Amino acid sequence: MKKRIAVLAAITLAIEVLTAETLPNGQDAPLLKMTNDEDGNKTAVLAQSFAVETKYGNLTAPATSKVVFYENGNVKSMQLEEAQEIETEAGKFTVNTRAEFYENGNIKLTFLEGTQQLETKAGTFKITATPSSGAALAKDKPLTFYENGTVKSAYLYGSSAPGERTATAKTLDGEMEIRTRNFITFYESGNLESAVPADGSTAEFLTKLKANAKFNSGSLLTFYESGKPKSFTPSSSLKHQLGFSTKARSEVVISEDGKIISCIPDRASTLKLDKQYWHLSPSMPFKNFEDNFPEEMTIDMTDNHFLFGSEQAGIYFDLEEGTPIMQGKTGKRPESDESARSVPYGVITLKFFSTKTLKSAVSRNPFVIKVGANGISTTNVEFNENFSLKKILLSPYAEAPMETTTVQISTAENPDVKVARKKYTSCILQKIYFTNGRIGCAIGSYSQVLQGNSKYYRPLSCIILFENGKIKDVVAKGAESLNVASELIFDDSGNPVAYTSKDNLGNERTFEIKK
Repeated sequence: MKKRIAVLAAITLAIEVLTAETLPNGQDAPLLKMTNDEDGNKTAVLAQSFAVETKYGNLTAPATSKVVFYENGNVKSMQLEEAQEIETEAGKFTVNTRAEFYENGNIKLTFLEGTQQLETKAGTFKITATPSSGAALAKDKPLTFYENGTVKSAYLYGSSAPGERTATAKTLDGEMEIRTRNFITFYESGNLESAVPADGSTAEFLTKLKANAKFNSGSLLTFYESGKPKSFTPSSSLKHQLGFSTKARSEVVISEDGKIISCIPDRASTLKLDKQYWHLSPSMPFKNFEDNFPEEMTIDMTDNHFLFGSEQAGIYFDLEEGTPIMQGKTGKRPESDESARSVPYGVITLKFFSTKTLKSAVSRNPFVIKVGANGISTTNVEFNENFSLKKILLSPYAEAPMETTTVQISTAENPDVKVARKKYTSCILQKIYFTNGRIGCAIGSYSQVLQGNSKYYRPLSCIILFENGKIKDVVAKGAESLNVASELIFDDSGNPVAYTSKDNLGNERTFEIKK
């Protein structure tokens, strides 16, 4: 019986091989099957091991393995039956396990057999795809290439033996010791992009920052393509050129001319800007433009007031009639607010345009935007570059609500429900968008009262369109469609044409607004 089964299997296999197609690269091969995907790629399943033609010669794939081809016939990916030597633009490498290619035929990714040499502008390195113990292949440590053939990333070989824990890299600051058992990456030009400095090492540029600092253990050092340092993590704090200190063991980004442009402030850091001192919130990002004006900063306003749009503020603007004034105060965290105990309470994050006008303000505590005599309580506001309002997220705990935070919507026909009339109660606005300084549209929610044979309330969300400050149209949506995270999408004329929404899995979708 077993013999009969074996004979039948052999006959079936032979039939499958005889009916197989020719490979997309023109080779005749013993195939089990060929499939196509929607991108035009073809996948061939080999009946037996086969030498597949590539730009790097014939590479043997094992039986029953899949070889994927691009639409132009070049190999996209394949498994390798055994270790084979290939010659690339970056040198000769003995590779195994798997290889991936770009559409032009150049190699994209592969794994090395053992330890090999890599020649680069930054020096010669020992690289590997296996752990230092020589155990099973580490599949997350490939050798990768750019499409032009230069090496993109490689894993440095290292062991606990003396001399194997570090390697030497050439930089504009001279030779630098870097840690092995870590990735090293390169730009397409071949220049060094990133590496992990050796424990306790330092560099000339740290001295230029007037710091007696060393690289923090295990931190990443990145470079601009010019070869100048870009980001690093020092073991101790640095002195920012604006006068405050950075937080030790946190990432610092510097410009190509050596100025700090991004960091985390240390505790009790104070920034003097124009006429006022700002208390920077610790552990929150601080970014600045290369002229030292802040791009993003989080200030601690506990028991303090702030005001933008007036010369009373430390940062002030040339105002036109109707320009909003942002004002507010933050208090101490209520003892009853258990959910907020791990969240900074009296802070506000400010972002600025390069023209030094306010771009956005975000706070956990409500603050007030004043336009004329009206005040809008908000926790998130965005401005245009001329300091006119762009968008406001309304605070659920409005302290000084503007008239438009609650709007009345008149009775309207309901084509979806066979009842006499439909009535909308007051609509509570959640997010307001402005056009030319005036309210243009909003996202809101309301309760719908259906009248007829029965009465019941149904919560709905809606998009409200305004014209000259008055309601022009209401686009009703189901309660699951719109929420505070939803955003409106506008055409070139500033009219809303679609909105975004997230499902229960967090996937974002876009829906057209049908008026």
